[in-house]
Amino acid sequence: MNILYFDPRSLLYSSNYLNQNDDVRRIYELQPFLSNTDLLMKNVTPDRKGAQRLADAANSVGFLLYPTGERFTRELLIKHTVFTENQLAAFVDLTYKVRLDDRDPVRLMLAHANALNATWFICGDVATDDRLKAFTGKALLSAINEGVSDSLISQINKLSHI
Repeated sequence: MNILYFDPRSLLYSSNYLNQNDDVRRIYELQPFLSNTDLLMKNVTPDRKGAQRLADAANSVGFLLYPTGERFTRELLIKHTVFTENQLAAFVDLTYKVRLDDRDPVRLMLAHANALNATWFICGDVATDDRLKAFTGKALLSAINEGVSDSLISQINKLSHI
């Protein structure tokens, strides 16, 4: 199984996306929504075009997507029709695979990939985490908060050899 982990916040609500959509940006900047991801996604339209580009690129090279962290869950992304079940890797209960109350997105990603015995890569702002330097070539890097860019899509397309 091949999985492309992605940072949903930085890709679905990137600065590039928000700067191009003033109405979306105004609503996004209202603090009450930011504490509840379900409410945020209901009231602030995510970058659906970028999400579809990401899913299409991943699918074209045989990868499923999976969100990093715990705020933007697989279930929320499906509920708000950002992605379909077929575009996302399976949920794995990591309760006994990480330390109690461990919410670190990199450790959760590694535990998820290990549980599924998956070949993995990661993109979005979380890919700049220094700990990922130990995994040479696994982080698809792009400018911070750039969103789903042509550069990112090009890097994903190069994964076709996996």
